[in-house]
Amino acid sequence: MAESLFNRVRRLVSASIGDLADAMEKAGGTAVMREAIREVDRAIDDVRAELSAVGTKRRQAERHIKLTGQHLQQLTEKAQFALGQERDD
Repeated sequence: MAESLFNRVRRLVSASIGDLADAMEKAGGTAVMREAIREVDRAIDDVRAELSAVGTKRRQAERHIKLTGQHLQQLTEKAQFALGQERDD
């Protein structure tokens, strides 16, 4: 079956754009390298921001665990006191 005209034109346009991008990268090697460095710097900044957010969430979780442990200890003491008084209600 013959390939549709649309697919053939799409392939030609895609190839032309790819060739154009390759030629531009070769012609502007240092500019492309500077942009790549800027992209890496942005990625590093994003990772640092995410690391900070994760650290904050970790500290919040640790505080929550500590408070929950204290609450559990208080309830345990109250339960032991009530059972010592023979109050199982």
